[in-house]
Amino acid sequence: MTKIAEAPSAFQDRSLLTYDLLCDAAEEALREGRLALCTIQEVAARARRSPGSIYRRFGDKERMIVAVIERYLEKT
Repeated sequence: MTKIAEAPSAFQDRSLLTYDLLCDAAEEALREGRLALCTIQEVAARARRSPGSIYRRFGDKERMIVAVIERYLEKT
């Protein structure tokens, strides 16, 4: 199993807001029941952010989904 590198932490309020918007958008796409719908481009469009903001915060789709799952588990 590959080890997933830690995403850089978000220190600024604006960065935290973007992080939450991206996670919310990814969670929404996942809740619609289709992992295939949860693409970098789709999440960026839903969050009204650029795909580059996803790559900066998460690195790739896998880490983005892991972050969404971890955030969900923290809430429950």
